[in-house]
Amino acid sequence: MCSLVSGVACGLVAEGLATIPVSAFYSLEHCKDFENYIRFCFVKEDSTLNAAEEILKEWSKQQRKE
Repeated sequence: MCSLVSGVACGLVAEGLATIPVSAFYSLEHCKDFENYIRFCFVKEDSTLNAAEEILKEWSKQQRKE
């Protein structure tokens, strides 16, 4: 995978929030155009989206400490 955000995506998965780098959907020739994007699926129940929001808030706090 050519994306630097793959580490971020893996970290969020470890926190319970499934993500995937958008670059994973493109060939090596074109993945650089999408290396700064992460894909989320938002077709979810409100409770799932609320839980995802809390995970992102906590993850963001942890990133600021590092």
